[in-house]
Amino acid sequence: IDGWVESVRGNQSGEYSNDNVGRDAADSSDSTNQSGPRLLLIGKSLTTMTYPHVAAHYGLPFVLLTPVLHHADFDPSARVIPVPAVGDDIVAESEAPSVAEARAIIRAELAGQSHAASSRYAGPAPLICAGTADPFYDRARANALTPHVHEYPDANHSIEVPGHWRRSLDYLKEVTASVAQYAATL
Repeated sequence: IDGWVESVRGNQSGEYSNDNVGRDAADSSDSTNQSGPRLLLIGKSLTTMTYPHVAAHYGLPFVLLTPVLHHADFDPSARVIPVPAVGDDIVAESEAPSVAEARAIIRAELAGQSHAASSRYAGPAPLICAGTADPFYDRARANALTPHVHEYPDANHSIEVPGHWRRSLDYLKEVTASVAQYAATL
């Protein structure tokens, strides 16, 4: 990740190799942009585990699709995305906030008292999209991490509802719209 971010930020010409991400038409038309290309990272499942590193080192916006917020039975390390808490650095999974505590964190952030200032996570709060039937999803941890949580009832780790292709397709449309809306606010 470090090499990729540095290579994208270091290349101001708008031309990128296959190892990098190109800019869209709106970005590339602004050749006077001195801050370099705008970056938005999108991770799915295990790649969402990189969020703490990306946030702490780069403060980049991140979309977490089906993030690992509850440990997988097959993973003996029981690793999950650490969740910052108000006034704490990082809480362990066993110390995850309750839904009421998560709502208090969100209220504080909306009131301008961002928990990011007292944690190691910098930059904009991530967008989370996950199904409620995903065994790796944890609503309380998601709400403690960000106010930008989009849940899909009965959807699994693929944000699909088995046996319901129309509903699954509607969810895919909603995820795509949510990512586009999140990106537009950056």
